[in-house]
Amino acid sequence: MKKEKFSNFGSEDFSLSVVPTSLHTKVPLHSHDFIEIVIFQRGSAIHTLYSGNEKSTYCLMQGDCFSILPRERHSYENGDGAYFSNIIFSKSIISNEISELQELGSFHSFFGERVPGRRPHIRLNTVERKEIDKLIGLLSQAILQHRPGYKLESKNFLLQILLILLRKETITAQNIQNNMPVSKKLLDTIKNIENNPGEQYSVKTLALNSGMCISGFTKKFHSLTGLAPSEYILLLRLQKVTEMLYTSELSLEELARECGFYDANYLIKAFKRKYGITPGKFRNKYRHAPPARPRFSWEPPEEKQEEI
Repeated sequence: MKKEKFSNFGSEDFSLSVVPTSLHTKVPLHSHDFIEIVIFQRGSAIHTLYSGNEKSTYCLMQGDCFSILPRERHSYENGDGAYFSNIIFSKSIISNEISELQELGSFHSFFGERVPGRRPHIRLNTVERKEIDKLIGLLSQAILQHRPGYKLESKNFLLQILLILLRKETITAQNIQNNMPVSKKLLDTIKNIENNPGEQYSVKTLALNSGMCISGFTKKFHSLTGLAPSEYILLLRLQKVTEMLYTSELSLEELARECGFYDANYLIKAFKRKYGITPGKFRNKYRHAPPARPRFSWEPPEEKQEEI
């Protein structure tokens, strides 16, 4: 088993760095001497944690965030095309802020004693993912440019990321080790839904594409995402609507068609039920989107969409 050291990834005089990872096959069993915050930004993969002679296996989806503590052993597989950012640092970087960070709801789930067989994690929505991606880019830029004051600047970006993550409620991923195996076809089906939420889907077709019967597909889909297929698709569509309300001037009818809703009325009802506000009021409140920013080389590369 490989034991990674911080010196392999960053400067020894400042123990904070960002390691972008494109997962094409697998990452073998390893551990490290630093804290790692994993921000899963695209695709899906199977993640395995080892404790003594036992291991627990989980499915990772885009938007998942979790921590790996020093000396924890873990590995990844089935990550064809997955992309994630690892924010790595030593505890000393946040030692002066520990007392305040401990007041945040998810601090102990992320940094406290581990419970065997359980992996607490956070799932970010579309708006939160954009904000985290922006902060990761700024953090990476600050470290690479190495300007006077970069240590203070970098630490500030790390703390902003931690504030967003630790204020959210953690959820516990289901251990899939002892259940039916996760096939690559099923992961590809979920990936296709995430990339194209506005398309029309039927459970029968999704199950067929996954090489499974309908009952087996719905059961395994729920174990991986925590939602039924229809609920997950609706969530992704609403997240896409939220993003387009920021970035476009499309009418609600046009948004409904673009995002897979039957009509604007159904979109309005579903949006208000989820967010407690109508799309029109949401757009008026948040009409001015954050200013455009340049694309840095460490940002997730854009993935070409295949026509369906």
